[in-house]
Amino acid sequence: MRTQEVLQRLPARDEAYHREWKNGDLKEFLEGFDAEPHKSEGVMVVERKKVVDALASRDAA
Repeated sequence: MRTQEVLQRLPARDEAYHREWKNGDLKEFLEGFDAEPHKSEGVMVVERKKVVDALASRDAA
């Protein structure tokens, strides 16, 4: 999944928290869950399941 898609969809989960997130914020958050974005065919992407799992872990804490 493209990181831009993730950034567009995150505010639906919690607009006040995610509204201002940029690429660096997403990368920093995902690094803590071993889910760093990477390039695929020249585009930054991240595995959807890893994003979902990272958000669930954060929310459970």
